[in-house]
Amino acid sequence: MSLFNLKNKSFLITGSSRGIGKSIALHAAKEGAKVIISSRKIDACNATADEINTLIGQEVAFPIAANIGDESQMHSLVDETNKLLRENRCFGLQCSYKSIYGIYDGYSIRFI
Repeated sequence: MSLFNLKNKSFLITGSSRGIGKSIALHAAKEGAKVIISSRKIDACNATADEINTLIGQEVAFPIAANIGDESQMHSLVDETNKLLRENRCFGLQCSYKSIYGIYDGYSIRFI
């Protein structure tokens, strides 16, 4: 029995190619969510997305490289996320130590 049901939910998780972010992405995917795997290095993003998709048995993890310390890359990350997961509202989690201190609410970034 699961404590969570994340079916039809999506998450944009920065810093999710390893460590705590990777663990959050994996557990969210296990509970039914679609996840965006994002870090600065696309090879790491691809490896993590492949690992999660293999474990889950379907395509639920999508890699997008971005440096969230760069505002234009952050906007591109949001745009790509919206294209990939347009049927679901997406919630953002930051699991990396650097950022531009923005809040992603599924549609846009609010900078704080």
